[in-house]
Amino acid sequence: MRKITGLVISAGLSGRMGKFKPLIEFDNKTFLEHIILKLDKICSRIIIVTGYRNDLAKKEIVNRLSICDQEVLGKIAWQYNPEYKKGMLTSLQAGLKTVEDAEWVLYHFVDQPNIPTDFYNKFAAQADSSFDWIQPRYSGKSGHPILISQKLIPAILNLNTEQSLRDLETIMQVNRTYWNCNYKEILQDFDTPEQLEQLIQEN
Repeated sequence: MRKITGLVISAGLSGRMGKFKPLIEFDNKTFLEHIILKLDKICSRIIIVTGYRNDLAKKEIVNRLSICDQEVLGKIAWQYNPEYKKGMLTSLQAGLKTVEDAEWVLYHFVDQPNIPTDFYNKFAAQADSSFDWIQPRYSGKSGHPILISQKLIPAILNLNTEQSLRDLETIMQVNRTYWNCNYKEILQDFDTPEQLEQLIQEN
C-alpha cells in the first residue's frame, strides 16, 4: 500500500449553506467525521485545514472522536489557514506545507461526506508512480477527491493567490491519469440547504 496522507479542506465560510458545513450532521455523524473515518482506512496521517470557526471545528471533532476513536484521533493534524478568505488554493497550500513523508496526498473537500467507504480502497489502489495526478471520473466527468503525488507539492506551493491548480502546467509537466469508476458521489458536493435536504432524505 502506498503511503497516503489525507488532506481535508475545512476552512470556508459555508456562505451558501447557511450552516457551518464541517459540523452538519447526517446519519448521526458530522460531515467531517464521515470523511475522517473513511480516510482512516487508507491514510497514515490526516491533515485537516481549518479557517472559519477554527476553534469550534477542532473542539467538536476532538470531543466526538475521543469517546470511541482514539487511534483515529492520533492520526489527525490540525492546520489553521489565516488566509482562508483568499480562496481554496491557500488552504491546500497551508496543508501541503505540513506534509512530511507521504508518497501521495489525497485532496478532499469537506462537503463530500457521502462517498462510499469502498471507493477509498479502490481509489488508493490506483496509485501509480508513473503519474503525478490521479482523478476519478464518472460518466465522463472528472470529480473529487484527487490523488496528488508528492512530486507536485513544490510546484503547488509556488502558485500565487491569483492562480489555481489549473495553472500547474505553466510551471511543470503534469502526468495526469483518470480512473473511470462507478461512484456518482465523486461529482456531488453539498453547498445549499436544498442539496442538504436531498442528502438527508437519501440516507
